Amino acid sequence: MKKIIVTIIVSLTLMSALFADMSPEVKNALKAAKNGNPTAQALIGLAYYGGRDGCVQSFEKAYPWLLKSAKNGMRESFVLSHLAGCIFASESFQSYTKEFFILAHEAAADGDSFSIGILKDLKLFRPNYKKNPEDLRKAINSLPPTLKF
Repeated sequence: MKKIIVTIIVSLTLMSALFADMSPEVKNALKAAKNGNPTAQALIGLAYYGGRDGCVQSFEKAYPWLLKSAKNGMRESFVLSHLAGCIFASESFQSYTKEFFILAHEAAADGDSFSIGILKDLKLFRPNYKKNPEDLRKAINSLPPTLKF
């Protein structure tokens, strides 16, 4: 029983130390991000991605925030390029590549040059994917389980 209590106390101490180092801007953004603000979600993801503003660099923490941001409408190049960076930097995210490529196609349809470029490099660009989503689904499903760039 004492071990459990000690473990809980140590865990809570470590968690409070992690949040204590965050800048006030990141703390405020974290509140907004948890409430669904896509800009704040992108800021939190970028802070973790780059290890800035008191956040320890962590692709594992950056990816979910960047993904939420993109799903909530932030499909600008800087969000998608950092999402791609998480995928390419860590093999643990390789299973998320299909979701990324769908978001990239949505951004490409809006004219995002980063998305168009990366999809063309991988020979996955389908300019008419909205008219023929099955073609995109087949292309994405044909991806190897791990991608090497």
